[in-house]
Amino acid sequence: MISLFHRLVTAGVLAVWGSVLLALYFTGRIGAYLHPSFQLFALVAGCALVCLAFLVLIAPESGSAHGSAARSSVRLSLTALILVVPLLLAFFHSSGSFGASTVANRTYVQDIAQLPGAPSRSTADGSKAPSATAAPEDKFGFPKNQQGQIQAQLMDFLYAAKLPEVREQLENQPVEIIGQLMPAKTNNAKGNRYVVIRMFMTCCAADAQPVAIPIEPLQKPDLPDMTWVRVTGTAAFPVEGGQRKPLIQNSVIEKIEPPEAANLY
Repeated sequence: MISLFHRLVTAGVLAVWGSVLLALYFTGRIGAYLHPSFQLFALVAGCALVCLAFLVLIAPESGSAHGSAARSSVRLSLTALILVVPLLLAFFHSSGSFGASTVANRTYVQDIAQLPGAPSRSTADGSKAPSATAAPEDKFGFPKNQQGQIQAQLMDFLYAAKLPEVREQLENQPVEIIGQLMPAKTNNAKGNRYVVIRMFMTCCAADAQPVAIPIEPLQKPDLPDMTWVRVTGTAAFPVEGGQRKPLIQNSVIEKIEPPEAANLY
């Protein structure tokens, strides 16, 4: 009986971990924790753990080799609880997104050089936009909404601050960006600036950094931190601290539903 109990507990721990990984993968929540390049490994690991649980469960029973089997069962039970309970609490109670306090405690990225391995230019879904060698009539292929505003991504503004050929396509133009609203930490002496942020993930949630574009809204927004918003306004690139910095002036802020692809990669 002791051996059967040990096998049930061990198989249960493996099954719970495997099931959580599979649930995260198939529900899409894995995107909040892992870069797409690593998500397949989570699927493989989940399948492997479930298979191991089944193999442990059908393994032949063996007798106890020592007289402290009862104490061993208690230790095994405590270990199982330590391994399983925090995982289940996190799975069922985690929002699957970054909170305002987490983002506020991380440095806002407002310079492309601060991002390790940053792509040449990326869109929200991680695909690459046309390169700087595109035909002049195509420019950089920025799409426009029905109002004629350029639908640029946050990364485009970081590159535009460094590359004149990109900047000339955005500067003084009506633009639209999507992200989460947060207070501005720097260059905000008048108190009239906010930032729109998206989390840039290199590997996993642990290394995610908030890419931030400052905005100057026409009216002070009455919205909680980390609210998803659509911001429209005029793109500017003033020199601040000796460097070109992106800024969206005369901004209008509209609350929206979170997009399917919340992070940048």
